[in-house]
Amino acid sequence: MKETKGRQALYIFLSIVLSIVLIYVLMLPGFRRLSDTSIKTSARKNDLQTGRQKVGDLKAAAATLSQKNQAVESLNIAVPPDKDTADAIVQVSQMVSGAGLAVQSIQPSAESESAVGQLPLTVLVQGQFPDLVKFSEIAEKNLRPVKIISINIAAADEEGGSELSASYSIQMVYYLAAKEGQTPESVTQEGQQ
Repeated sequence: MKETKGRQALYIFLSIVLSIVLIYVLMLPGFRRLSDTSIKTSARKNDLQTGRQKVGDLKAAAATLSQKNQAVESLNIAVPPDKDTADAIVQVSQMVSGAGLAVQSIQPSAESESAVGQLPLTVLVQGQFPDLVKFSEIAEKNLRPVKIISINIAAADEEGGSELSASYSIQMVYYLAAKEGQTPESVTQEGQQ
């Protein structure tokens, strides 16, 4: 009996040791894989968060770049990189129409009278005196700078009418871009030619 109890104890002990060994051999690799997967998942979550932050930063940079592009577009309208006489005539025509005046003519003036970077125009309009004043105010507030050199106002040919005819001599600004290797002096000399 003692032997049987000793054997039973030995079997119980061996069973416990064998169970521990089996748990160690069979379950521990699973726990290690689970632990490795958990570490990889945590690293991926960090990568995902970093990626989202970078995407957010890129979107913010794109929005800033878009705003800067709009600002550059506005500057190109205000001070175009070349004379662009046709665009200047369209702008003046819109100002005249906005003031309620009738356009008789808009013509480029002689280049020799103009400073470098200035596009001289002669604008002939017809309308009421308040509309002439309004045109001057619109020209003053225009995005592209307009310098009114002179205004000549005369009565229209109609007898007893309140219509006036006016001749505006104006200058619109444009930007003389320097080409590679040019100095500011050579750009000025080129613009005066």
